[in-house]
Amino acid sequence: MRKIKWMLVTIWIITNSVVVYADTPDYILGREMSESEILKQQQYEPDHDTYISEGEPEIPDVQDNELSKASNLPSSYDSRKEGVETEVKNQDYQSKSYGTCWSFASSAVGENYLVKKGLMPGADLSEMHLTYYAYHRVTDPSGGTKGDDVSSQGTDYRLIGGNGNLSVSTLAQWMGPVVEEKMPYTNIAESAFEPSEYMAYGYTAAHLQNSYWVSMEEVDTIKTFIKNYGGVQISFRYLSSCYNYSTAAYYKNTSVKNGTNHAICIVGWDDDYDAGNFKTRPSQNGAWLAKNSWGSGWGDNGYFWISYEDVFASSALAYTFIYESCDNYDNNYQYDGTANLAHYANYGTNDGWMANVFTAASDEVLKAVSFYTLNPSVNYEVQIYKGVTDESAPTSDLPCFTQPQSGTCEYMGYYTINLDKTVYLDKGEKYSIVIKLNHEEESVYIPTEATEQAGYYVTAYSEPGQSYIGYDGETWYDRGNNGNVRIKAFTDRVNLSYIQGIEVSLENEKNVHVAWHDNDVYDGYTIYRFSDKKSDVEIVANVPDGVDNIIDADVESGLRYHYTVKGYVEAGGNKYYGDNSYYRGINIPISKTVVTTKKAGKKSIKIKWEKADDVSGYLVYRSESEDGVYKMYRNIPSSDITTWSDKSANKNKIYYYKIKTYKFTYGKVIYGDESDAG
Repeated sequence: MRKIKWMLVTIWIITNSVVVYADTPDYILGREMSESEILKQQQYEPDHDTYISEGEPEIPDVQDNELSKASNLPSSYDSRKEGVETEVKNQDYQSKSYGTCWSFASSAVGENYLVKKGLMPGADLSEMHLTYYAYHRVTDPSGGTKGDDVSSQGTDYRLIGGNGNLSVSTLAQWMGPVVEEKMPYTNIAESAFEPSEYMAYGYTAAHLQNSYWVSMEEVDTIKTFIKNYGGVQISFRYLSSCYNYSTAAYYKNTSVKNGTNHAICIVGWDDDYDAGNFKTRPSQNGAWLAKNSWGSGWGDNGYFWISYEDVFASSALAYTFIYESCDNYDNNYQYDGTANLAHYANYGTNDGWMANVFTAASDEVLKAVSFYTLNPSVNYEVQIYKGVTDESAPTSDLPCFTQPQSGTCEYMGYYTINLDKTVYLDKGEKYSIVIKLNHEEESVYIPTEATEQAGYYVTAYSEPGQSYIGYDGETWYDRGNNGNVRIKAFTDRVNLSYIQGIEVSLENEKNVHVAWHDNDVYDGYTIYRFSDKKSDVEIVANVPDGVDNIIDADVESGLRYHYTVKGYVEAGGNKYYGDNSYYRGINIPISKTVVTTKKAGKKSIKIKWEKADDVSGYLVYRSESEDGVYKMYRNIPSSDITTWSDKSANKNKIYYYKIKTYKFTYGKVIYGDESDAG
């Protein structure tokens, strides 16, 4: 019923609006092209269908979402003017009709994003790498994708074509992208080209983080994607009879049973683009600006306009390609090494559960997970379980999070979720990623692999104990040999090494200040010490990540203390510590006294000083000059005696006195500083 209402509204707009057309079309040469010029343009165009539409997710009804409503958008936008556009390339090297448009479109979107975000200035991605490895799958470094394959079934992989679906599934494995110089497109001419297996993963220049898939009917959303992410990839049906060579404008108003045959990158728009520029006049002005892959000699320096009303482009599924730096994570644990992202399991319920069980190859920290969603507006919950031992369920141990991490995926697509709390994994430990998907209004789809024909032949290898699905989070079905669910885990290798930069110093001469270098790997720190009094190591304090110093006020004067700091990560209620750190030592001084009185009598000089509570006694020193050499004259073996009479002093001389404190402690004598002369 909703679609009928939409059609009625559209008819009202068409019949009640006045379209103003320019008197002269926007000729790219300032005039109409001659027949010879048009013929030259046509020589750039491939002569066979190159785009596979099978295997793409079904486009849902247009969704009302916040982004599409927030239409603070200009009437026109051209990314070429923003300085993010990269070179227009030609898929038909040596004038051969290769079916690689899909790879060029995906790469163009990715290049724009990398340039726009400053991740790779002047980005030039290898379309050859994406084309080749999409159809020549290589087992990933973790070994999880062994047996998975995508085959062109005897058709030359250079000619079979592809789609955005194929690009996302390849790039999400971290099988690319690589820069052009690592695998130049000129290799496309070599039918027997066989790069090394290391080339598949060894030179990846960025990591695909997210890919949103939205219908082109959501015009404001698409415009926002273009501004934020540099462009979108779509497919349409190209026929030269529908293209105005003189204006570089395309519009097809009737459908054909053969569907789409070409992929392009949409990089701008113009709501006022004159409908008179098209061969067949649309009912309204307005067009998308597209970057093509037929070289800069075609169209308007490689670009052209496609009407908002084009029968295919107006409702195509658009793909974004959102990257992060290739050093964001060390490892990608995965089982889904195949294409055809449209396959799913479905219980006919609003909730769906899926889980993968992986084994840590080394001591690692789990930082993020990823999954696909084939519904828009899907709510998700992520929970992690460590030490999984029961092969009948991925939830056999205690969860790592008190509450699952939750959120919403507004669009269909591929999502990477950075975990709010990292999880430490021991080498060889089994752990599970458990994800609940929920859609409030419709049955939710659980993305899975399957061995099937999808425009290319997909072989999905899986084993029992790897992937699970369910409808309630308690009853689990092991996928066994029926294909894995599409969940990935991203980890960093962790060398839980000793803490650097440990320093100790006195604070107000009575307390010890312990400082160290904060390390983001750890969730917190434990500070240890031992002393002359207590040789066993004891814990001084536990502090969280972000704290890099403490004050130890529980110390005794006259002792030497030794401090160290160890970092730990928390997981499943346990603390996992790094290596032992080195110790730093410090002496806690005893009190210094002050000479308060010096009084000469008839037969002696009497001196007095302040009492020091933490000492065993005092040593009295005397000199005949203030800056001279002081000789020890008396040992006062009690902290309570604070006076002494010097009976050996001569009447006709001036004497100066200093008092030094000392303390007997655990078999040692510790001396304090001398007082000032008095």
